Order: sequence, then structure tokens, then C-alpha cells
Amino acid sequence: PEASVILTVRSSGEEWATSVLATIGRMGNILSRPPYSFLPFFHSFKVMNDWMWEEIGAPIDPELGTPRHEQLVRAHDAWTERVKKDVPASHLMVYNVKEGWDPLCHFITPISHNVAMKCADMVHDGVEFPRLNDATSMQVFMFGLQAITLLTLAAPLLLVWWLVKLARTPAEGFKTKHA
Repeated sequence: PEASVILTVRSSGEEWATSVLATIGRMGNILSRPPYSFLPFFHSFKVMNDWMWEEIGAPIDPELGTPRHEQLVRAHDAWTERVKKDVPASHLMVYNVKEGWDPLCHFITPISHNVAMKCADMVHDGVEFPRLNDATSMQVFMFGLQAITLLTLAAPLLLVWWLVKLARTPAEGFKTKHA
């Protein structure tokens, strides 16, 4: 009951929903297809992924393979309001990562002297706030996963084509040389 809570938010539910659908909202759709669907880990991932979206109120639309935008907006806004209602204001920080280190450090520095010192150093030194899961990085990663899917599906066809070509080449070469 005395825990401090940091609620990370976006500028709006619309912004969050758009970001989700450009990134993590597509992962279940990609990983539920071959070759990933043949591996037990990815089957478990799909079960967890479907459950997660269902739990937040934005179930996977079977036609789209992703949650629907309007359901994601509602889920974001409902969650934000629920946390604000359930957590006492004195223990809650509503935080947008665009704000950087300063407000975050101010909120967490009472934890320990070491945390306070580290935060002060980062703010003073102008340490850039990390942005490890930006949309571009996620989209490049998902492009790689989709490329693996296409290569896996194309590999048997390419192998058959190569074998047919290999089988024909000696016979055609023999006819040409001895005709």
C-alpha cells in the first residue's frame, strides 16, 4: 500500500494505439505464421499475446491479426484512469518519457542517497534518456522476421528449381557438344 507507482503515459491514447499497431501489436500476427508457428516457444508466445490483448480490452481481430485501433485507445485511457483512481496521488507519478530524467529522478531520489547522487550526476551531465525500443528499430526487427518467413517459404521452391536445373544441365550440355 505504501509503494510508489510510476505510470508511464503517452500524449494520448490515440498516439499509443498508433504506436502499438506500428510495432508490438503486429508481433503476434508475424510469429503465428510459419516458420515460427512450428516451434513450441512461439505457440506459447501466441497464447500469451492473445491473452494479453484480451485482458486489456483490445482482443486480436481475426481478420486483421492485430487489435483494433479504437479498442486500444479505449484500453489506454481506461487503464490510465484506473491507476489514477486506485493509487493515492502522493504515491503516484504520471510520467511521459519525453520529460527525460529530471522529473523521474525527483520522484525516485528519496529511495536512497546513491540513487539521488546518480540522478544528480546524470541530470548535470546531460545524459540522454535511453530510447531503446523506438518504432524504427522495432519495424526493422519485424522486417527481418518477415524476411525469414519469406525465405523459409521460398527455400523449398528454390531447391526444386535448382535441382531441376542441375538435372537438365548435363544432358543439354552433352547434346550441344556432340550434335
